[in-house]
Amino acid sequence: MRKLKEYAYYRGDEFVMIDTIQEIAEASKYKVKTVEGWRYPSQRKRSCNVLVEV
Repeated sequence: MRKLKEYAYYRGDEFVMIDTIQEIAEASKYKVKTVEGWRYPSQRKRSCNVLVEV
């Protein structure tokens, strides 16, 4: 079985949670595609939400 990557989710400078992209999307009420975009530097400039791989 393949282990899913975990990410730390930050809203601005505030730490929110550590979990998979799917779980973060469900908890934050965003679509999975939106949450996936937070991993990229180009999207970090446009949004206060950030994902960092743990």
